[in-house]
Amino acid sequence: MVDERYDPAFQRGFEPVVEPVETRGRNPWLIVLWVLAVVFTAAGAAALYYSTLALSSPNLDNTVTFYVVPQLLQAVAPWLVGVGLATLSGVVFVHAVQWRR
Repeated sequence: MVDERYDPAFQRGFEPVVEPVETRGRNPWLIVLWVLAVVFTAAGAAALYYSTLALSSPNLDNTVTFYVVPQLLQAVAPWLVGVGLATLSGVVFVHAVQWRR
């Protein structure tokens, strides 16, 4: 029995009606992954461009910039591009799964 003079929330036998509230915020980790995907892909492309540019226009004054840096960049650039594209496809997949829900 509910007394109408008082707030029903403070009476015996009261059960509140709970409505599900759907709150969707932005996941900060997905934003970080988007940024990393773009940075890795751009860094790999820039490294590949710089290594081919350095090998095509030789600067024989400095051995490190003529031999070591282009070879290192040629070794690292495909990995950076691959990781960047893999991260990009993974983030797109996560967004597709979230959008489907």
